[in-house]
Formats: sequence, C-alpha cells, structure tokens
Amino acid sequence: MRKLDELSVDQEWLELIGIKNDRRMRSSELILRYFALRNSLDNYKKPLASFLTEFAKKNKEKRT
Repeated sequence: MRKLDELSVDQEWLELIGIKNDRRMRSSELILRYFALRNSLDNYKKPLASFLTEFAKKNKEKRT
C-alpha cells in the first residue's frame, strides 16, 4: 500500500492517465485495481468496491 501511494503521485503516471488535480484519488484507485486484479483475479467477486477494500486490507502491511 505504501508503494501504491508512491506510484499514485508520480508525475509521469499522472500525465499518462491525464489527471491534473487528483482530489478524488482516481490515480490510487486505478493502481489498486491493477494490483488487485493482477494478484487476486481468481478470488474476484462482485462488487468491485468490496473486492478492492478486502485486497487493500490484506495487503496493507506487506512490503514490496
């Protein structure tokens, strides 16, 4: 999760996705979606918001 915070403010990333002012944490959510689906696609169940919340909780303290 620390890496997510670090990646979400990277200027090249923000330019790539076209976000200038990220008050709603859209950048962080996109990165979280990527990691969650890449690492836990087999465990995916709707709704996406609950899936992302559970993934974030499970990986809050993990180090990269």
